[in-house]
Amino acid sequence: MNGAEMKAMKEAEGGVGGFLRLKSSINETNMVLFDRSGKITKYKNAVQIMEEFAKVRLKMYDVRKKYLVDKLTLEKELLGNRARFIGMIIAKKLHINNRKKMDIVKDLTRLKFRKFGETKAPRTGYEYLLVMHIISLTLERKLELEKLFAFKADELNKLRKTTIQAMWTEDLDRLEAGINQLYAQDAAAAGATGDGEGKKKKKAGLKIWKGAKKGKRGDKGKKGKRGREESENEEDGGAAEGEDGAPAVETDNVFGSVTSDVSRWTSGHVKVPGADGKRRKF
Repeated sequence: MNGAEMKAMKEAEGGVGGFLRLKSSINETNMVLFDRSGKITKYKNAVQIMEEFAKVRLKMYDVRKKYLVDKLTLEKELLGNRARFIGMIIAKKLHINNRKKMDIVKDLTRLKFRKFGETKAPRTGYEYLLVMHIISLTLERKLELEKLFAFKADELNKLRKTTIQAMWTEDLDRLEAGINQLYAQDAAAAGATGDGEGKKKKKAGLKIWKGAKKGKRGDKGKKGKRGREESENEEDGGAAEGEDGAPAVETDNVFGSVTSDVSRWTSGHVKVPGADGKRRKF
C-alpha cells in the first residue's frame, strides 16, 4: 500500500482498526444474563450487573467471616485446654501416670475440658490431650501454648471487628500487588528495549481495575490468616502454622511444633454457614 492509501485508511471511520474490521462493538441495550438465582434477567447497563455481583460477593464474605470466627474460636480453645492440662500436671492437680484411661477421662470430664475429635468408643474425645508426648508436658511447652492462645485470642478479636467490606478491600489490595508484581517482571524481562504499546495497555488496564475497586473500600482491618492444613498421621509432626505475626514456635526434630495438629482435631467441629443461613458441621 502506498502512502495515500494508508492515509485514507487512517481517516476512515474507526481508523485503521475499523477499516480492517479489527474492532467490534457490544450493544448495551440488550444485556441478558443469569442472575444470582439462576434466572434470565435483562440489565440496563454494566453498572447494574456489577451492583448485583457486589451484593452476592459481600454475602459470601459474610459466610466466610463466620466460618473463620468459628475456626479461630475452636483453635483458641484447644490451645487453652492443652496449656491448662499441662499446667495441672505440673502443679500435681491431675495425675495420669499408672492410671486407667477411663479414670483419667472421668477427671477430664469433671474438670470441664472440651472434647475434640471422635467421641465414639474406643475414642473418648480427649485424645488430643492424652496422645501428647512426654516432651510436651514441660513448663516451656505450657508457656509456649499460652503465648499462642493469647495470639489466637487477639487474632479472633481483630477478625470480629473487621467488616466484610474491609476484608474484600484487603483481598483487592493483595490482588493489585500481585498484578503490579507481574507487570514489573514483564518489564524486567522486556529489558531496555521495552514495548511502549504494551506499557500503555498495562497502565490502562490498571486504571480500569482501580476504578472498579474504588467504592468498595471500607474501614481498614486485619483478618485472621489461616495456617496450612496439617498431617493427620502424627500428633506433633510437621511445621508450625503459617501465621504472620505469630510468636515463634519452638520445634524439635522428633515431635515438631505445638500447633502442627490443631486443624486435625478441630476440623470436624467447625460449622460452615450455608446459603440458607443455617450452620452445619464441616
